[in-house]
Amino acid sequence: MKEAQPVDARHGSTRRRDGSELHEIRVQGHLDERWADSVAGLRFTHERDGTTTLTGPLADQAALHGLLNRVRDLNLPIVSVRRVPRDEGGHDDAGDPPERAGSRSEARSDDDHVGRHTMKVCIVGASGKLGRYMVGHALDRGHEVVGVCREASVAKLDRFKGRITIVPGPTDDRGVIKRAVSGCDAVLVVLVPRGVHGYSTGTAQAVLDYARPGARLVFSSGWHITRDGRDVYPWKLKAIVKLFGPLARLARFADLDDQVEACRRVFASDTRWTVVRGSDLEEGESQGLPVWSRHVGDPILASNRTRRVDFALFMVAAIEDDGLIREAPAIVGCRTPSALAHAAPAAPAEALSR
Repeated sequence: MKEAQPVDARHGSTRRRDGSELHEIRVQGHLDERWADSVAGLRFTHERDGTTTLTGPLADQAALHGLLNRVRDLNLPIVSVRRVPRDEGGHDDAGDPPERAGSRSEARSDDDHVGRHTMKVCIVGASGKLGRYMVGHALDRGHEVVGVCREASVAKLDRFKGRITIVPGPTDDRGVIKRAVSGCDAVLVVLVPRGVHGYSTGTAQAVLDYARPGARLVFSSGWHITRDGRDVYPWKLKAIVKLFGPLARLARFADLDDQVEACRRVFASDTRWTVVRGSDLEEGESQGLPVWSRHVGDPILASNRTRRVDFALFMVAAIEDDGLIREAPAIVGCRTPSALAHAAPAAPAEALSR
């Protein structure tokens, strides 16, 4: 887990009078209430998407990492980690939560997210299927949205007319990207390996060059992207990449190597990046926030299937998740057989307190 970065001052301070900071940690599954007594100082909330949110004050980074290590020791998939601005956290200046941590668990609806701070978010590739879902999710969370797409595709965003700003033009055009990302707190990028002229690389490099310092940068890619060479790929994926890659380049349709180079540049940058590596996508109603692993080959990813709407949800949620900074999560749908089979079973309270 990377150390959390400072929150922009205009989003509100996260530090409390006693020096602690309020944190919100989401884990996959609904935890049993027996856990409450063993997670001192935190309360937990059952979310409608099947996750549990742990909320409470932590003294410093050491305390945060200690808690995260205990959760990981129990094989609980961590969905997100974020610091909660003081004006959002619902506690007084003395630093006490309004309700004693662990006193009860509760279900929470999407309306409870209204209090989160808003961001100015640029979505590069907004007119595509994934991009349109991201626009919708970002607007649902109250963010201001700037969309970038080719002029010929602007009409695909008509459903959002009057609600977003559109910057038309090629997404690898440095001038277009410079205008679009100006003043943005976060940039979401659909890396498309279109053609054979470095489209993905041009897009990624422009974003890296022109996004403001400290902005959250989240890029989409496929499982074939590897950060450290430790991914273990199924034969089907390796065959597709081996056969499709050369044929796509020959037809001048796409260049997978271009997407690889784009991600290499992202990995090498000193920005606050995340590269979200998607499995095979399907349409359908949202199943909730996908689960993830650092490496393809983890059994939890075996189903290799994610709803496109949920891929978009993960991208948008990532901009508020400090735990994903400089990570390349490989994701899979949270309701797929592999995700359900490898979800951690409920554990007795004593296990977490060890």
